[in-house]
Amino acid sequence: MIDFKTLLHSETGFIPRTEAQALQGFSEGILNPEYYIYRAVNIHPILEEPWDVHEMDRLLAQPDLDIETAVILMAAFERMIQDPDKELALFAAESINALERKFITRIQGYRTTLETMPEPGLMRNVIKEYRSLARLHTSRPVLRSFYLEEARLFFEEHKKSLVDPDVDITAFIEILLDLKLVDRASRIIRNALKHYPDNRNLRYLAARSAYLEHRFSDVIKHMELLVEGSSDDTYAALQLFWTSGACRG
Repeated sequence: MIDFKTLLHSETGFIPRTEAQALQGFSEGILNPEYYIYRAVNIHPILEEPWDVHEMDRLLAQPDLDIETAVILMAAFERMIQDPDKELALFAAESINALERKFITRIQGYRTTLETMPEPGLMRNVIKEYRSLARLHTSRPVLRSFYLEEARLFFEEHKKSLVDPDVDITAFIEILLDLKLVDRASRIIRNALKHYPDNRNLRYLAARSAYLEHRFSDVIKHMELLVEGSSDDTYAALQLFWTSGACRG
């Protein structure tokens, strides 16, 4: 039986960083099929040691890397940066920078396009990526607040174009709540509910805001309105969570 190390040996010295590179190498006869399968299928959890730096590198190289995967990678890099192995620590530090640059580059691209094509969809993408950067830096409160503030300022700059209650107004309120600007968020929620009294996203944020302000009777009121007439068990579960079962009926 051929051992694992032999299977992954590259006669040419070519080490693919991505699945696509491995496929190309296999297609051209540079790599054996086992190497491609290894690159294409990963069974080792990213957050578990020993660190699979090749898989991390492969994920990091993806141009369309999603925020959920990025958050997992960031958690791994933040642990790895404390490793006594200096090479691993350096890899982690460089990867954190690369991860952040990936989202910043997306923002810069959207902003450049906005100069000639001021579409709400592109504006929403900018706000989304700023919020993604904030999520990446959950363990770094200063950077998290910085990117949330950038999202807030960008929304303020383009608020005349961002008026959808489910997509825009709710996102802005969430940003304010994450920045702990609860008073302002509450004022916007009250005004928005005057125009969209049946909007469930706004009603949920009203409950969340009331909870943060310790207005627990209002939490119950908003959650009751959410559950009333709804067949969605999600709202019932939220009601139970936010009110500890204190709702009537």
